[in-house]
Amino acid sequence: MNELTGRAIRKAKPWLKWRAELNLPGDKNLGLGLFPTVDDAARAYDAEVRQRGWAHMKPLNFPQPAEMAAGAYTRPLLSPT
Repeated sequence: MNELTGRAIRKAKPWLKWRAELNLPGDKNLGLGLFPTVDDAARAYDAEVRQRGWAHMKPLNFPQPAEMAAGAYTRPLLSPT
């Protein structure tokens, strides 16, 4: 099976929804919840990164033009797994 996933996004189980999580310092993960689509999960991840002010050091799935101009750390939204 070839599924597409965004940064810090993964399928919880084949029959479940998409899970978003944020890696925190100290080898800890913050679960952001389960979402019906990969885009919803990716946007939840981006919102948490922005709220914490980490857009310059955590990759964003949907960077805003101003963030790209300011040097936000970005990677492509979707990549084959």
